[in-house]
Order: sequence, then C-alpha cells, then structure tokens
Amino acid sequence: RKKMVIALTAVICSFIVYGSLVGAASSDNVIVASVNYVDQKFNQLMQRINQVEAKVGTGSGTGTPTYPGQQPTQPINSEALTKLEEKVDLIERTMKSYYQPMLISISESNKYSVIVLEKGQSLIASDVVEFIVRGGTCTAISGANGDGLADMTSGDGKDYQTGEQLPKNHYMLISRGDGRGIKAESDTVYLMVKGSYAIYLPEK
Repeated sequence: RKKMVIALTAVICSFIVYGSLVGAASSDNVIVASVNYVDQKFNQLMQRINQVEAKVGTGSGTGTPTYPGQQPTQPINSEALTKLEEKVDLIERTMKSYYQPMLISISESNKYSVIVLEKGQSLIASDVVEFIVRGGTCTAISGANGDGLADMTSGDGKDYQTGEQLPKNHYMLISRGDGRGIKAESDTVYLMVKGSYAIYLPEK
C-alpha cells in the first residue's frame, strides 16, 4: 500500500509540475518559472498528495487494506497492482525525460558575467536583466504581454520583439521577468549579463 501511495504521488508530481510549467510558457514556447511560482506550485502539490493519501484506504488491524471503490473484505489482486505500478513508473520516467533536461541553469548576479549560449539555447530573464551581445547572432524573445527588449544605446526607444536580431555592443535591458529573453541563432553567442535569469535547451 505504501509503495502504491508513493507511486501515485510521483505521477501527480510529474503532471502538476509539467502542466504548470507549460502553462507558464512565453509566446515563444520557452518554459519559465520563478522561485515564487515554483513555491506556489509545490504547496498545491502537497495539497494534492494529502488528498490522495486521504482517498487511499487505511485498512485496520491485520485486515486487507482498501482502495477507492473497493469493499473492505475484497482482496487486492497483487498481479494487477504490480502492473499498475509499472505503468505509473513508466509515466513518471516519460514525463521527467521531457521537462527536466530543458532547464540548464539558474543564475543571479549583481555584476556582469560572460555567458556563452549554443545554437537554439535561450536565456530567459527571471527579473531585471542587463546584457550586451559581444559575439554571434541572437534574436529577441518578447514577454507574455508583447513587451520587447529595450535598446538603451540607440537613444530612439527601440524595443526588439520576438525574432528580431539583437545588435552587438549595445546596452540592452529587460525590465522584468515576464518571459522576455534571448535566443541563440549562431553556433555560439557571447553575452555579458547581469541580473536573474535561466538558460534553457532548444525546444524539442
């Protein structure tokens, strides 16, 4: 029974985390999640786990434990239970293999750091980010509400939108973590970055 609860909990965890992250994706389908967002989803997950544990029968004494829809005196089919647990494990592995590798790293710095992106990788702001493109070709990723990346060097208030190539050696600003970021188009892109951000692998 304990193993069954753990298996069910793992599946719930996989689906909640995966569904939540996909729901928070930007318009360019890049998965984004802030620390507060993850904390909120973790609390929701714990509530769901408690609900599952409440629904699973507790059994009594040396009697046979019960499950939703099962009579207390009805024995559990161990073969069917084993097959169900195998399916649960398969679903869990499949979900983890999809969303876990996409996130490479999360960083926060109050000074500039040299960051190298490979083709297809994306840097997404978690909060305010300042950056300068030093080499390679990269494009902008707009925010959830269509806000662009501000070019503070141009002096004309230029905002770069999704798909537009970013200029080299310009001081660029992302004012908040709403899904805005940078996507590498060349084999390598060299950036100087300051602020809070996450780096993601290319989309599947």
